[in-house]
Amino acid sequence: MPSREMPGKSRKKLFWFVHLLGLYAWGVDAPLLAQADTTEKQSNFGLVASLDFRRTNLKDRLTIINGAVGGIRFGQRGHMLLLGYHWLGYDAPTRLINWRGWLPHSLNPTAITTTDARFVSLSYWYPIVRTNHWFISLPVELGYGGETTRYIGSIAPEPGVTRFQLAQAGVFCNYRLVSWLGVSARGGYRQVLDDPAFSQRFSGLYYSYGLGFYLVPAYYSFRDWRRKRLKKKSSH
Repeated sequence: MPSREMPGKSRKKLFWFVHLLGLYAWGVDAPLLAQADTTEKQSNFGLVASLDFRRTNLKDRLTIINGAVGGIRFGQRGHMLLLGYHWLGYDAPTRLINWRGWLPHSLNPTAITTTDARFVSLSYWYPIVRTNHWFISLPVELGYGGETTRYIGSIAPEPGVTRFQLAQAGVFCNYRLVSWLGVSARGGYRQVLDDPAFSQRFSGLYYSYGLGFYLVPAYYSFRDWRRKRLKKKSSH
């Protein structure tokens, strides 16, 4: 039975959608709701929510650890206490497939992660610098999780669950270009504490960088701009 080919326009739309989504996923690494107020207001409490995508090398292969964190910011300098959930390897089954038309034709072994793992973590961020533009902090994390699948060789899975504890420490730097947009960079080290075999596969350096879009300041900026525009129109 001949395979159905995706129409050219639909294929082009899908191509751009996937790539734009990928840029968003790789780029966001700053709090979306954190520090909704500027340091001019000096609010001592705020909610924090952030996507957290970390690049790391596992077995000399660049891998993305996906995640999301949420919690509170407190104190004048911006201390943060966050809960996080991170996972690795969930996207391996979809990335395995090189799509041609509607149906899969071949596998891509290079897309397989060395492990499928997930963990929850509690982190404390100690602020070093907080100004109207700069925020530099030292995040320290403790986590607990499990390895659900380990891939042997190319694509052969080894089933079983390995429980592990880990600690992570690093540095986070964010610079606000405007009140609602900034750039950030982060780096640190991840260490598995209680399983030497898994530690050899999973411990290592991590880093991330990208744009931070702040929803609440963006709303306030849009609101103020709209008010000024309406006021200007009413004065004429």
